[in-house]
Amino acid sequence: MFSYPAIFVNGNMFAGLVRDKMVLRLGMADVEKFLDLPGATPFIAMGGRRMKQWVVVPAAVLKSQRAPKPWLGRALAHGRSLPAKVSKRRG
Repeated sequence: MFSYPAIFVNGNMFAGLVRDKMVLRLGMADVEKFLDLPGATPFIAMGGRRMKQWVVVPAAVLKSQRAPKPWLGRALAHGRSLPAKVSKRRG
């Protein structure tokens, strides 16, 4: 996303780095739970557009070795639940 590292499953991005932040794509129920974490925020893309299913992982969560794992698992599960995207070859 935006030329930063990203992780995909079945062609769908579910996690990545944007500038100095980690972002996750979650199902809407998980987005609400995630935003209850201290410091968690929705992901706002360039131009001020809020990305509906995307959240910014708080620095405190990233400092822990265990805290991000369940959320990465939820993001992966959500990515797997989405329809697979067909790869577009650049020519």
